[in-house]
Amino acid sequence: MTNTYEDMMWPGLSGSEGEMTLRGAIEDRRHARKFLGKFNPEIEVKQVDEALRKDIQDQIGKCVDSSLSLLVAYIQGHGQITNHTVQYITGDRKKGSLEGLTAEELIEMFSRFSAQTMLVAITDFCHSGNVYRLPFRLVIGIDGTGYWDETGEWNHDDTFSRKNRINSPMLHIAGSLRQQYAYETRMRGGYFTNVCTPRKRFDKVGTD
Repeated sequence: MTNTYEDMMWPGLSGSEGEMTLRGAIEDRRHARKFLGKFNPEIEVKQVDEALRKDIQDQIGKCVDSSLSLLVAYIQGHGQITNHTVQYITGDRKKGSLEGLTAEELIEMFSRFSAQTMLVAITDFCHSGNVYRLPFRLVIGIDGTGYWDETGEWNHDDTFSRKNRINSPMLHIAGSLRQQYAYETRMRGGYFTNVCTPRKRFDKVGTD
């Protein structure tokens, strides 16, 4: 699910400073398809360009109803921090404001999957670090070794009995940290998606 945001403007800005267009999105689509083909050649790819809010909700809803064993969900575009949450900006056009899906709405959608569905969520937009509020994050040291660390979001949700949580096993690969931007160029596309394009096949996904 991708967006170029052609002819869309950031509210309150004008001229080149206000342009939202992501010209590298065309390359992102190509790289994402290549990644999915290497990840699993038998995977069925549903490509949604210029994704609107309803498009994303409908596609995820269909996947829930299909009781899949594996879903790889790739979401590319703009993200922003607003009202103490993260919002993925969709291609909907509304004068004076932007439409999208908040972190809470994304969590609600994916919380409808059962534990029988393995989820791989790839988010290539700004501020998407642990947008699904998962319990652990992988911390990798300078020497290449890593360990799983419990997240603050999970502890917070435990304390305040958050309503929606992801029930399925999910691996979330984010193109940015919560306070970080994601970057792109016209020729290479998003830096993150470019780097993720594999050079060899992944034989399996799992944890020990």
